[in-house]
Amino acid sequence: MEDWRLTLQKVELYGTLANFYRFSNPELHMYYDKKAVQAVQKLNEYIRMYGDPFEQQKGIPSAVQPGPNSAYPMPAAGPYPYVNPYLGQLPPLASPGEMETGRVRILHASMDTPALDIYVNKKKLATQLKFKQVTDYEPLVPGNYRIEVYAAGEKSRPLLETRATVQPGNTYTAVATGHSERLELLPVLDEPFVLPKMTKLRLVHLSPKTTAIDLALKQGNVIFPGVVYRRSSPYVPLEPGTYDLELRAAGMNEVLLDLPNVTLEADRVYSIAAVSTIQRKSGLDVILLQG
Repeated sequence: MEDWRLTLQKVELYGTLANFYRFSNPELHMYYDKKAVQAVQKLNEYIRMYGDPFEQQKGIPSAVQPGPNSAYPMPAAGPYPYVNPYLGQLPPLASPGEMETGRVRILHASMDTPALDIYVNKKKLATQLKFKQVTDYEPLVPGNYRIEVYAAGEKSRPLLETRATVQPGNTYTAVATGHSERLELLPVLDEPFVLPKMTKLRLVHLSPKTTAIDLALKQGNVIFPGVVYRRSSPYVPLEPGTYDLELRAAGMNEVLLDLPNVTLEADRVYSIAAVSTIQRKSGLDVILLQG
């Protein structure tokens, strides 16, 4: 019989997909709903044959606990707010002690803004950061921070001064977006957790001149519908592989940008960031980010 841990992961995966497609694609919703129910039935069969694996493993740390009103296990509470009615909350990426420090990286997504130097509490966090470039994640102690953004090499007058709060255990991408005369720093919450041997994807809309967009399979179903500027879609777990995708005008078949051969590797999390460009008629380009 299939290992119960793998079956538990399938319940989470198929339940998440069923909920995501509930309104946008009833056919896919029914397909993944059926798969989730089948996985739950497998867990029930395992428990009937071999007993509750959590009772058998008392004394061994586990990220999951039995559900109070269910015949199958549920993950323990963690820092991730999404709740899957098939299973429960996603487990934390690390123990509470390991999750105390936040992590922040900076993405330059403002097409008409020059390279940037960025300071956090007077400490330089980014040097000569050019359009479409992103820094590595920097660990930061939870708290409030003053952020100053300058044109690279300049320190007389900042392009932007703002404040931001880092919460314990959270991972962020701080996006420099908008136009150069109205630059802003947009905090985007990242989710580094991914199920083993799976991948995870979302869409982030960072093109100020572009109306709402859809991300879809090429000539196929919409994955992320109606994402507007300054917003991001939820993450969706996917099978690893290479996908032909396209950006469309929201709710329409008009293709704004073809995205062929997008490779998503196992055990990794990805964001497709839609940004502005003058190189294409649609005015759209993308950055494929890990995280």
